[in-house]
Amino acid sequence: MPTTSKQPDTQYIAVLDETRCDGCKMCLPACSYEALIWVRSDEMLLIDPWACNGCGKCITTCPKGALELQPRRGR
Repeated sequence: MPTTSKQPDTQYIAVLDETRCDGCKMCLPACSYEALIWVRSDEMLLIDPWACNGCGKCITTCPKGALELQPRRGR
């Protein structure tokens, strides 16, 4: 069955403030959509915009307040 590359039907996306992230990775298990990716070689968190549905679960688990929801661009 073919799949389509369609952006999630949500108005918001999680955005990372890299200056506040300390790499604790507490947000990773909170994401039900596997949109958060820890890049071990760079010691940084990436957010897959195609997987993020803007639910905000990652935001509530971040002890440093490094994640926030922002409106998706182009909407």
